[in-house]
Amino acid sequence: MTKTTESVTAGMLARYAFFAGMTEKMLQDLASISEIVELSSGKNIFNTGDTAHGVIVLRSGKANILIEGGPAGDINVSTIDPGEALGWSGVIEPHYFCHTARVTEAGSAIVVSAPKLRQMMSRDHELATTVLTRVAQMLATRLRDTRYQLIGMLNH
Repeated sequence: MTKTTESVTAGMLARYAFFAGMTEKMLQDLASISEIVELSSGKNIFNTGDTAHGVIVLRSGKANILIEGGPAGDINVSTIDPGEALGWSGVIEPHYFCHTARVTEAGSAIVVSAPKLRQMMSRDHELATTVLTRVAQMLATRLRDTRYQLIGMLNH
């Protein structure tokens, strides 16, 4: 990931589902702790076991969530499309990524600093409730996708 010089704005965040329903102040606060990065195809956004540095929302491009080291190699459990978020580990302890995210189509992403987000959430319970609701939705999607992959593997 390569950081760009482009600034994140509240209006930019408001376009993405992860930030839906947040107040203008919340969006401004989150924009102040966010950055835009470029993503190169074939490169990992994060690896299993890495410290979870941020919550990431794809602006463009695509990425796969992978379980590494299966007998047949890496297993793709979910494809992340533009507008979708990944990196729930930045919010939920122990703050280490439990999967690898690999870029399959170059693009860009917004990265919200996980340590700064957690600090904000500890002071703003409305923000905490909203973010944790989005994280729960993200987790539910990953569990569903993983279940579909497991069913597919067992049926082959």
